Amino acid sequence: MGLTEFQIAARSIAACLSLPLVLAAVGISGCAPPVPPADVRRPPLPVHIVYPVSTDRLRTTEVCFGKLMARQSVPLTFSRRGIVKRISAEPASRVTRGQAIAELDMSQLDQQQQTLEAALQDARQRARTVAPQSAEATAADRRIRQLQEQLTQLSGQAATYSIVAPFDGVVVRSRLQEGDAAVPGMTAVQLAIDGPLVVVGSVPAGLANRIEPGQPVWVQLGEETIVCSVESVTRSRGDFASVGRELVVVFPDGDEDRYGQIGTVAEMRFFTEQDRTGSWIPLGAVRQSAAQWAVCIVEDGRVQQIDVTVLAHIEEFVFVESDLSAVAVIADGGHRVAAGQPVTAVDVTADYRVPFAQGAGE
Repeated sequence: MGLTEFQIAARSIAACLSLPLVLAAVGISGCAPPVPPADVRRPPLPVHIVYPVSTDRLRTTEVCFGKLMARQSVPLTFSRRGIVKRISAEPASRVTRGQAIAELDMSQLDQQQQTLEAALQDARQRARTVAPQSAEATAADRRIRQLQEQLTQLSGQAATYSIVAPFDGVVVRSRLQEGDAAVPGMTAVQLAIDGPLVVVGSVPAGLANRIEPGQPVWVQLGEETIVCSVESVTRSRGDFASVGRELVVVFPDGDEDRYGQIGTVAEMRFFTEQDRTGSWIPLGAVRQSAAQWAVCIVEDGRVQQIDVTVLAHIEEFVFVESDLSAVAVIADGGHRVAAGQPVTAVDVTADYRVPFAQGAGE
């Protein structure tokens, strides 16, 4: 069916009216204002800038933990069962060889001894009343000898009721208290050979390879700091490089009055150095992009992103293996800016250094 002249005219008018709307929607209308670029619409973002100092030596403060121990100690045990009557030496006290340290209750043994002594006295009195060379005299003598042998055996048992120091030393700890039940083989007292104490701890394998015997170590015990030295460290080898290594730190001579602190957890701090060129920057200056660390810098008033390798992290600072001297590094808020974004420096720190002496840039 064909269109009438009226329908054709109506469609032509509708098409003419809708054309400006379509042009405006696609942005080619001559009446629409141009869209300004993003950096024209917003003012430059204010940022804090630091100029790090470069160094060719990475100095870091390393921290690990260990326990204060005696260099050599031995466990002392009772050789029989019994109830602990007395611990004669307190922890951290010095004892001499042969000195009694601990005793078991001997009340039963004392009672047996008293019974035997009374029987021996009675046998001797009875022997005086019988005729010499008689059968009664022979029996009385036999009885006396039996009782004397029993008393001798009983006296020998008395030694098993006590622990004496086998050498001059220091009591490290008492594992049994008065009234406790003791059994053979159970450690009653730990006795140490008198001498300098050590701290034994564990360090990561990679760090162990950078620690040298004789190196100074600052040991924190409670509120006190003592300058000690590394005695030995187990090096990392082969496939076990990820396993922690044993570190032994020895106290200075004349510092043996800390036996009361045996077993205390000690913090050990020491400094290490590596031939690595880089810069210390604030922790907030680095950000992670995928598997790579990056730093935002400012060039010609705009943000640029450079990849870096982080070698160390201490408190609120990181050491990156990049020479950032004379480079304007955005100190914090790097996650808020994008490459190419205009920024303005509102706070600038020249010759930026970390606040701790060890590890500061040269």
